[in-house]
Amino acid sequence: MQLKDLIALLDKTQQVYPDAGTLDYVMFQNAASGGTRGSIFHITHLPQYGKYYFLTFISATVEGIEMLEHYIEKNLDRIKELLDDIYS
Repeated sequence: MQLKDLIALLDKTQQVYPDAGTLDYVMFQNAASGGTRGSIFHITHLPQYGKYYFLTFISATVEGIEMLEHYIEKNLDRIKELLDDIYS
């Protein structure tokens, strides 16, 4: 999946079912070569800065998902505060 596909999905969902709410985040797991599990992408939608603003966290390995979640919880609010400073 490419980010442009996610944007198209957001647009279509809002057209078909506007009461579904807005996207908060999605997680994708990429397949590594040979069909093994690969990296994980965590994409947070930040519509307060614009319709197509996303923040992406990446774990290079599946085994790193616990640390990925830890750093998202630890840093996401601070990142949003810094973005508020930039965009206000």
